[in-house]
Amino acid sequence: MSRSLGSRNWDYDLRKQMGAEYVALREANKAARARMRVAKQAQRRRLRADKEYCIYVVRNTYNGRRYVGQTSDFKHRVAGAFSAASCGAHPSKFFQADFDAVGRKGFECDVLLRCPEEWLAEFEKDVIQRMQPEYNVVKYRYGRRSEA
Repeated sequence: MSRSLGSRNWDYDLRKQMGAEYVALREANKAARARMRVAKQAQRRRLRADKEYCIYVVRNTYNGRRYVGQTSDFKHRVAGAFSAASCGAHPSKFFQADFDAVGRKGFECDVLLRCPEEWLAEFEKDVIQRMQPEYNVVKYRYGRRSEA
């Protein structure tokens, strides 16, 4: 019974041809994959540790309207919101209309508070209830949702 390279047993043929060299390469490959897995796990741990969870506010300086949100990466979140608005694709039609009228320079962004991840939802809900921001379409992110 002959085995071709296209069959499911190509590994067997390679092993037969290379002998001990194949075994050494296979073990080195396993070790390299294990090192890569450990490095990726360490990188994920560092990224989780680097996150700064916060509640932030975006305020329109012309009319005072506000948006309150939570994030683990403030700069990235704000950049994403303004990028979507500059393309005309922001999810809040009110924010989009004001952005179209005044542009990026008409808005300022600030971090209200930093807190652990497990407190974010509760703090955001509390801040939204107190501030009554105009741009928030959904008043409460978790739990009961009500349209603005």
